[in-house]
This record gives sequence, structure tokens and C-alpha cells, in this order.
Amino acid sequence: MKYAHPTGLPVRIEISCRQITPGSLVIDFADDGVGLPEEFDPATDGGLGLRIAHSLAAQLQATLAFASGPLGTRVRLEVPLRGTKPG
Repeated sequence: MKYAHPTGLPVRIEISCRQITPGSLVIDFADDGVGLPEEFDPATDGGLGLRIAHSLAAQLQATLAFASGPLGTRVRLEVPLRGTKPG
């Protein structure tokens, strides 16, 4: 939200959570902002917030994916459910 609209416009955020297979849960976070800068790599760039997100994903053995464009940014966290094998 902090960077979604640099001009200070209100930000629309959508959060959804669903089970996509018997063994995994997907949490999507999306905003309607300006998107990430073209040269920004969420795997290596960013500050404390992204480092925390990557660390938590690793602890959960989850995957963290980013998609960005002029109509906003989407972050997807796919978490394997306990007692199931990833696959």
C-alpha cells in the first residue's frame, strides 16, 4: 500500500485464500496501484518487508510469486498443507 499510488490516491486491495489442490493453499494479495518498477526484482531487491516475506515463505516451505503491471501488483503465496507431500 505504501508504494501502490505515489500520488496518495486510495488503494484497492484484494486478498483471497483457497485450496487449489488437496495438498496446497494459495493466498493472493493484489492492489490496483502503478505496479513495480520495471527494473525491480522482488527476489533480490526490496527492503525489510520483502525480506520478511521471503523468510516466512521459506519457513513454510511455500513459494512466493510476484506479477506486476500498470494495473497493479499481485503476490501469490502457495503453501503446502501439513500432512501432504508437495507435488
